Amino acid sequence: MWRYVLLSLCAALFFIGCDGDDPQPLDPTPTMSVVDVPAFVQCEFDSFYLYRVRIENLDDVEFVQCTITRPNGTGGLAIDLYDDGNTSDHVGPAFVSPSSLDAVPHNGTFTRGIRGDLFCQEGEGIYRFHFVTMGGSQTLEIPNLDVEVRSIDDCIFGNVNPIVELPGCFPAQNISITVTPEAGFVIDSVRAMWISGDTLWWSELLHMAQANRGHIHLLRPCSAVRQVVQTTRGAMRLLRDLV
Repeated sequence: MWRYVLLSLCAALFFIGCDGDDPQPLDPTPTMSVVDVPAFVQCEFDSFYLYRVRIENLDDVEFVQCTITRPNGTGGLAIDLYDDGNTSDHVGPAFVSPSSLDAVPHNGTFTRGIRGDLFCQEGEGIYRFHFVTMGGSQTLEIPNLDVEVRSIDDCIFGNVNPIVELPGCFPAQNISITVTPEAGFVIDSVRAMWISGDTLWWSELLHMAQANRGHIHLLRPCSAVRQVVQTTRGAMRLLRDLV
């Protein structure tokens, strides 16, 4: 009888002693990452470029502040990005969107728009963006992201084969264009941009598949947008409504 009591007591003490030795799960590491930071802003562009960063595993972040250093090394410019679902107006320089243009509230993605033509009034050149969280239990940052702001020279578009209409959802399709630059200029890429209203939702720099020809693949279904095709050295745009 006593033998079984002692064995049971030893077993209980063993499990109690080992209970505190189990590894405890670690808290996930807070991170901030780039979602969209367009590295090129065209001075002739009168719509908003979207700048977005994502915060994960860090609560109570009020907003993300982006300080901007001018090409001459001076500061004094700052914009605030919000995760509010575009429900409120916010202060900022004349070149930023009055509201955040954030698509989904409280999902960790902080957003603000920069209008190209107004930003260009600060001067052309390479600007440096520095993102820092405001609020939360610790500070996260993404430093030294370069953004080029400049005007673009005219060029000629020809042999355009656009898609004039699309169903509600559509598979990947191609657009082909031929670009002829001014004498002395070399075109090595084409930039495709998608605009809804006054907001730039997507921009992609596409390199030439062959001499003077760029092939643009449509991968954004189910959206009513305008097709904007331009070269990095051409101010001329080709606009066509897509349904």
